[in-house]
Amino acid sequence: MRRNAAVVAAVVALALVSSLSGCARHDNAERSALRLPVYPHANAVDVPLQIRAKNAGHVIEVFTTWDSFDKVRDWYSAMLPRTTQTVVNEVQRQATFALFDDRRRSVHLEVSGNQVVIYLSGVDTAVTGR
Repeated sequence: MRRNAAVVAAVVALALVSSLSGCARHDNAERSALRLPVYPHANAVDVPLQIRAKNAGHVIEVFTTWDSFDKVRDWYSAMLPRTTQTVVNEVQRQATFALFDDRRRSVHLEVSGNQVVIYLSGVDTAVTGR
């Protein structure tokens, strides 16, 4: 009986650790047409149709959050691949992350008022066929 309890406890602990580690790295990429990470506390902003029409094949997604610039920048630093090129301007509170992949994807952060604006951009392969 003691052995069964130990096995059950080990299985429960393993399941808990697995679920916590899965949640800790969840990047919310399903919220992005470009499959880029979306900051957990970000709200989508509707991009005007004129911008989308002029940039056929190029996607621009905009999100905002009330969280601090440092917190958002650090989250993206942790979520994006290590090969991502990063430029940060602390004075202007801006950061750009370039993925240099076949979809030319990037993440740009900037502070506007008291919010951080998150711009996700890149090529939509569904439109371009690439």
